[in-house]
Amino acid sequence: MGEEPKRNPLWFFLAPEQLIAPGFSDLSKDGSEFAARVCVITVDEAHLLNTWVPAAEGIQQIGWVRAHFSNVVLVALTATMRGGKHIASVCKFLGAPSRKNFT
Repeated sequence: MGEEPKRNPLWFFLAPEQLIAPGFSDLSKDGSEFAARVCVITVDEAHLLNTWVPAAEGIQQIGWVRAHFSNVVLVALTATMRGGKHIASVCKFLGAPSRKNFT
């Protein structure tokens, strides 16, 4: 059997546009060392998903990344998310359960 990949913490930041780059596709292939080390996906300014999703191809890939790395923690950050349908829409897009209260 092969050696287990190391899971030392490493911060790796990507802009949504980089998610559609061929390099990211190669990097995130199943079985790659990079893919094995991903433990948290963070979406900053999550409230913008409500307005940018239809227009930005890179942002549309966030859902694919979430599905591809379904075993990792997802953190969506926002300081200005409006309640109700806005939260439900972002949760649906990210494949996360919709919650009434966010903290």
